[in-house]
Amino acid sequence: MAAVSRCQQGQMMTAGTRLCPESRHLPSIRSWERSVDVVIVLMQLFIPARNAINEGGVMKDRSVNSKMDPRSVMVPGIDSTMNSGKGNGIMRLHSRLVTGHPLLSVILILLITVASIGLMTIFGVDNTTDEDTFSPDLEISKMNYEMSDRFVDSYSFMTLIRGPTDEATAVTPGAFADMLRMENFVLADPQVREWLYDQEEPAANVFSPASMVGTFLMTSIKMQMGLNDTSSTILEQIALFSNMTVEEFQGHLTFMYDPALNHGSVPDYFTSGLRFMFTKGFDPANGMFDSLGCMVIINFKPEMADLENSTLEQHISDVIVDGPGGNGYLFMRPGPFAMKVISQEIMDASLDSMAIILPIAFLLVAIILAMTYRDLFDIIISLTALAMAIIWMYGFGSVMGMNFNAMTTAVPVLLVGLGIDYGIHVTMRYREEVGNGRKIDGALSSTIISVGAALGLATITTAISFLSNLFSPMEVFRTFGLMAVAGIISSFITMTVFVPGAKQLKDIWFQKKGWKLWMGQKREDGSGDLSPLKRVVLGVERGITLVGASGAIAAKKAPAIIIIAALIITLGGAYGWTQVGTQFDFRDFLPEDLQISKDVNFMLSEFELTESSAAIYFKGDITQPDVFYAIEEVNLHLADTPHVAMEGSHPKSESVLTMFHDLAHYTGAEGVSDYTFDPAFMVLYDQYFNGTTKLPLPGTTAADIEGMMDHIMENSPSLGSSFLWKDPETGKYAASLIRVDVSIDMFDEAGLDRLLADMTEDMGPLEDSPFITYSIVTGGPVVTNEILQAINDTQMRSIVITIVASAAVMILVFIFETRNLKLDPVRWIAFGGVLGFLTMVPVMLCMVWIMGSMYLMDINLDVMSISITALTIGLGITYGIHYTHRFLEDLQKHKDVHKALRETSEHSGLALLGAAATTIAAFGMLYFSLLPPLKNFGLLVSLTIFYSLFSAVMILPSMLAVWGKLLVKRGCLVEEC
Repeated sequence: MAAVSRCQQGQMMTAGTRLCPESRHLPSIRSWERSVDVVIVLMQLFIPARNAINEGGVMKDRSVNSKMDPRSVMVPGIDSTMNSGKGNGIMRLHSRLVTGHPLLSVILILLITVASIGLMTIFGVDNTTDEDTFSPDLEISKMNYEMSDRFVDSYSFMTLIRGPTDEATAVTPGAFADMLRMENFVLADPQVREWLYDQEEPAANVFSPASMVGTFLMTSIKMQMGLNDTSSTILEQIALFSNMTVEEFQGHLTFMYDPALNHGSVPDYFTSGLRFMFTKGFDPANGMFDSLGCMVIINFKPEMADLENSTLEQHISDVIVDGPGGNGYLFMRPGPFAMKVISQEIMDASLDSMAIILPIAFLLVAIILAMTYRDLFDIIISLTALAMAIIWMYGFGSVMGMNFNAMTTAVPVLLVGLGIDYGIHVTMRYREEVGNGRKIDGALSSTIISVGAALGLATITTAISFLSNLFSPMEVFRTFGLMAVAGIISSFITMTVFVPGAKQLKDIWFQKKGWKLWMGQKREDGSGDLSPLKRVVLGVERGITLVGASGAIAAKKAPAIIIIAALIITLGGAYGWTQVGTQFDFRDFLPEDLQISKDVNFMLSEFELTESSAAIYFKGDITQPDVFYAIEEVNLHLADTPHVAMEGSHPKSESVLTMFHDLAHYTGAEGVSDYTFDPAFMVLYDQYFNGTTKLPLPGTTAADIEGMMDHIMENSPSLGSSFLWKDPETGKYAASLIRVDVSIDMFDEAGLDRLLADMTEDMGPLEDSPFITYSIVTGGPVVTNEILQAINDTQMRSIVITIVASAAVMILVFIFETRNLKLDPVRWIAFGGVLGFLTMVPVMLCMVWIMGSMYLMDINLDVMSISITALTIGLGITYGIHYTHRFLEDLQKHKDVHKALRETSEHSGLALLGAAATTIAAFGMLYFSLLPPLKNFGLLVSLTIFYSLFSAVMILPSMLAVWGKLLVKRGCLVEEC
């Protein structure tokens, strides 16, 4: 009772413990620890607690008459042993192992850390980000990727060409000459020549405006000269443009694009292909020769697209950078769409940014710990435990073969904010126990049993929140969630094993030396360190206490107004929620300040690169004549489908039918060759196909068609690979596709749904064919729309599951909390159930608020932010649990709702704010990430935590006050109900 007598004399107790109520100073740290009761209630149903730990740490049977701890407060419905150091079997075993073998505990944690480092060395840390990283795990997306991968015979490298300034045009004879000089320099590189698709004619691998126009002009000139050989070299084309005036140059382009001048001698595919390579300002037909840029495409062997091989892209980039500067007409930027270059840039930028953010996060937490602990050793040991948890997380990921991509680099920063809370709870509760007279080992035992169980519950709820990422359609975010869970569990272990063990070893040694166990510890006479810094901290804490009490004051004076105001705000948030859009754009994942990101954004915005075609992808024996008839039936059905582009009365589509027809018919014009025409194939086509209907003639067999396909793949592999895929295992042609041009707004969700449904119905003839085993509508806008719908569906599914599961847990927990009240079963269940539901309501309001905030901040839902609603419930519910749990305790003590609310607010405000501050600080650091989705995610989670804290200390008290008034009106309160 010494502590009580000192309290009555107005003296402060040991740092970190409850101050005298009369002093109105620091609130109790014990409000954090009451959540242990929830776990203990559930565990006691299965593992009865038969023993208790006395103050010396010795096990003592409960049947023995022992003294009741004068500090314990009976919580309604919970056995008093929960507050006197007694607990369940699991946590008692945990405490016995740590306090009984502190040195072994510390060594064990260190050994696991060393082992984790070894595992990272053995298995490696795969820091990569590639085009698969953000690929959605949807069938329609997988098939689109498979289709794109199969129907291509080369690997293309794209280079952006810009003028000397951002406003300068790239359409001048000098610019074209420079472009050709760059091409010639690149093709002269020995390594590049080895990788080229067509090594016999290196120049044929390059597609650029300069090479296309140069070839056209040189062919026309040589034809006019009567030469039989109309081919030209790059050097000849460079000389042509170098000696050409701007007026002459523009005159040639006008001729190409004006049918009145060329009399149709220039085919549409030539001018449209040339137009594709310029920005949107290029329109020679209307006298517009300006273009902010153009592109050069180089084709390489298909094996160069191997995801494990980035040598090509990096080498080409280096060659271009080191290449000739030309005459100042333009400059080249290598590979904006070279995925390996982009991926490496993203990964390097992410690692660089995290290399800055993580130390700052550690420094920020160290400052918070310095204000909280005011002890150097405790700061070091907590940060060390946190660092080891991060190492464990990486070791786990290495063993599991996880890809540490640009998103998972943020996990360590998250652990800094979430994991350090565990160390704070352990340290401060231990100080409280020692300050109340317990010996070191007994204090640590009581701390681990009570706080450890509470932290275990927090670990579970936090893990569930991050596991909501498993509903994401993208593997990158599922990995992000699993890595976060591994780190959170690691933090729980290191903070409840290493920290107590290290503190016990150090404090026992300090005690033997007669030293204070921590800086600022009170002496026996009750005095202690009251330095200027501590006085400032105490003043801040008093201010926070008063702010925390404002919720209880408002609950007493005008609870209805608070609740109505919250509901009005929620209605506004609900409206904002309906206005929040959903988006999926590759550009969202590009680091903002990188030059390559700016180049990609420039190309996507300035070039006509938007895919406006869908596809019907099908597998089976495509050599069968029946398949060709089925394809024609599909085309007939497509003619009546809305949003399908038409050419006269036929749908604008391409398939193996059109490919066969084009190869067998010459469509060239004067000065331009028809590269697709194949005279030898024309003979085969006339033998087996009808040139009018484009369908196989009666008697044509699968072997005949297979022979025609073999001819195409041998003589025109580039064209053939656009529609034919041969299974390397069986050697059979096993897949093809129908490309269909569509005219539809990418954001027309209803129209895209209708298009998908109609095209799925249109492909019925293929599905009915006995030779087709699989078919699906995919490609471009259809895939994007399905991804957007998957994002929305994922969010709604996560919301429903999280709300239902959390509400059920909350109701059950508080029913168990109140099971010992003197109530009949029906009233008991109603009492606890309503209390659990009320605790849940503010967090549900926060979920609506955060969606409304997204609308106000113009942030759309994407594959990262879909989990924000689930995280709002999982992370935010903790604050309500702590507040309501403490309210129950104070309500039993005072038998007065408003007194209970006032004391709860005063004692819980500081603790809740401390936890919220560390979490907000850590997630807030993500705002400085270079990845926009991660930046928005950090901002939204920080805002979510703030809303959850606000609702717990301002709205929940009013709801509890109204609930309490209803009980009073019914003439009952707690045991008297």
